[in-house]
Amino acid sequence: MQRPTKQEVLSIPNAISAAGVGLVVKGSLESDNLKAATYTGIGRALDLVDGPVARLTHQESDFGAKVDAVFDKLGMLAI
Repeated sequence: MQRPTKQEVLSIPNAISAAGVGLVVKGSLESDNLKAATYTGIGRALDLVDGPVARLTHQESDFGAKVDAVFDKLGMLAI
């Protein structure tokens, strides 16, 4: 496997994915109120945004796709 470049690691789509999984985990830890459900919902919605943003900003990469897949699985595990 080729080592990812700095631009691939520090991309806007990866930041969106990281924020999304962070919100999902935060919401899942407090899963007994509306605020927690809101965090989880926004986090999952961000997962829908990262791919189109990658394409619009021409920042799509194999590394970014793998980051997205891993963060998706972590978010689902948290839920």
